[in-house]
Amino acid sequence: MVRNTKIDLVLVYTMPDEAKRHAIDDITAWLEGGRARFAIAARFPLERLAEAHDLVERGDKIGHVIVELPS
Repeated sequence: MVRNTKIDLVLVYTMPDEAKRHAIDDITAWLEGGRARFAIAARFPLERLAEAHDLVERGDKIGHVIVELPS
């Protein structure tokens, strides 16, 4: 269940506002630069959350499992 898992905790509310702005600018530039690539294994509507969970728990998927929330 923890294969390839890394957790880095960041206490954003303790960061100075300037550091937050810099982080937002960096993330925005990365996303807009077209370098962001995400492998999507499956998408599920919220009503099928249990199926999404089962797919993740099986451990044989390649990519992310997306749960789409209603707007």
